Amino acid sequence: MVNIELVPCPDCDGTGVLEYEEGWCVWAECTCCGARTAFLTFTNEEEKTRAERGSVDLWNARKVIHAHPGE
Repeated sequence: MVNIELVPCPDCDGTGVLEYEEGWCVWAECTCCGARTAFLTFTNEEEKTRAERGSVDLWNARKVIHAHPGE
């Protein structure tokens, strides 16, 4: 996992964390409201590192999918 700090959530100022699904994708998600980045896929360790960095960059740029009803 990359060692980069995630800024607070753009929706609620909650804590962002990196999440993984079955060893094929990664995304950043708020532990409070559920806002998240897009899923970035990987097939090997090099791609995983790039996907992690990409998720962090998206989160820190405030490019999230909001967890509001109707979105």
